[in-house]
Amino acid sequence: MTDRAVSDVVGFTLMFSIIILSVAIVSTAGLTQLSELSERESINSGERAMEAFAGSVDDLSRQGDLVREATLSPGGGTIWLNGDAELGIEVTDGAVTHLDQTYAINALEHRYDRNPEDVTISYEGGGVFRSDGAAALVRPQWRCTSDRAVLTVVKFAGTSSFSVGDGYGSDSGDPLPPGGEGVPSGTIESTDRGVRFQLTRVDADTYAIVDETAPSGTLDVSVDYANAANPEQWEFFLDRSQGWTDTGECADVEMAVVRVVTVEIAT
Repeated sequence: MTDRAVSDVVGFTLMFSIIILSVAIVSTAGLTQLSELSERESINSGERAMEAFAGSVDDLSRQGDLVREATLSPGGGTIWLNGDAELGIEVTDGAVTHLDQTYAINALEHRYDRNPEDVTISYEGGGVFRSDGAAALVRPQWRCTSDRAVLTVVKFAGTSSFSVGDGYGSDSGDPLPPGGEGVPSGTIESTDRGVRFQLTRVDADTYAIVDETAPSGTLDVSVDYANAANPEQWEFFLDRSQGWTDTGECADVEMAVVRVVTVEIAT
């Protein structure tokens, strides 16, 4: 074989290798981008579904409906009831405590296992939050004006906790957290169409406190969200809500109205 023939063979081999390597790189990068795009769309779909779920709960808490149905699809994630989520509400006048109550609100969470951090979309206490976001996707119905504080808190009740899907802990092997006091843990099967929830309003308590009962003449409302499922998101929501401080204070109001709606969630 002549030197030129050897050179042609070597050149062809190098060129063929470069082509194969280029195709492999492009294919790998393309598959990675497609995978990331699919994951983002799955999470965005979960957002829209949880916002629609919040609309169904809102029909119970504000519109007076007694029963509603809602459907959520795991979509590669896991839907579960967090029985450890709590909100505390206190109404004082500086001398007398008129209301001091901690509510087990039992957040409904949709968790996606993603790198570098998991993403969780939650319905909690009347709002919808995303763990890697700041602003509430659905804002809780809370107001703090110059003369009054009005809070509507939604809490879930049920005979059992549940987890649907295989996304939770699929990489780490971590088990689902316990359901919490009064909410024993359990599992149910998911379907291609998702999980259908039956929502029933079982109670609605309203506490109205006016400044006439306050020796100091005004009332102070304080919310403790330290044990909520999304404390950072609650802080951001309150910090950007008129009248509230980021620590959950609404001060010097003439009236405080706290409405607590209990919704039984069943599957």
